[in-house]
Amino acid sequence: GVRKVSCGNLGQLELCKELGFSEIHGETGLNIFNSESISMAKELGFSSVSLSFEANSAQIRDMKKIIPFKSILSY
Repeated sequence: GVRKVSCGNLGQLELCKELGFSEIHGETGLNIFNSESISMAKELGFSSVSLSFEANSAQIRDMKKIIPFKSILSY
């Protein structure tokens, strides 16, 4: 069966959990832009995130150093 899902807003998160998805990916709609928002996403149950479009390469590098995450996607 399907184990992974992409979630674009916090309103979908609880439903994804209730449906039993083992991995929930946070999409760009969550506006993940800094290490604090990555920490919050992890605390809420996201297994990976796509960073906000506004983040530059230096910010992305710094976030990855601070917050260990299974994966980080950036566009």
